[in-house]
Amino acid sequence: MLTQDIDFGKVQEKIYQSPRGAYSIFVKLSDKVGLKLFMDEKDRDDAYDRQFHAAASELGPEVYGKVDGVPVRYEINDFEDFYYSRHWDGTDEDDFEGFELLYEWGYLTELVEVCSYSDDDYSYKLFCDGFRQLKKDIADVIGFDFWDIKADNCGVKNGKLVCIDFGNTY
Repeated sequence: MLTQDIDFGKVQEKIYQSPRGAYSIFVKLSDKVGLKLFMDEKDRDDAYDRQFHAAASELGPEVYGKVDGVPVRYEINDFEDFYYSRHWDGTDEDDFEGFELLYEWGYLTELVEVCSYSDDDYSYKLFCDGFRQLKKDIADVIGFDFWDIKADNCGVKNGKLVCIDFGNTY
């Protein structure tokens, strides 16, 4: 999928149902490709570089290129959302109304199965058995401290546990 093939209107429609972290939003574009969106170009570039190197070592999904100037907006709906967005500065909780985030930096990524939290699910067993080794491998291979390691930040690619969250390392 090429950047010009992305329907940003559909991305905007999907954004509120998409997984979101403190630094990014992930939007599924097809059965094989997703778009990771960031508010900050440096955060995007850092995550892209880490994922690129992880993919080369089979520790993460493939990346398919950066996307600049994405016209996607996320309106804050509640205080928890506002606080989670890294923008809370200690002011009154009522001051978030109408606050809008602009996610204009992104990259295309391979879609993999996200690990579940169900004891009956193969992906969760794979996560429980392998997350310590994955954390070590990522640190050894690309020097990334995968500090936010949890099942939904990991995935399964070709039967192997991989990292899917390459966001900020603080």
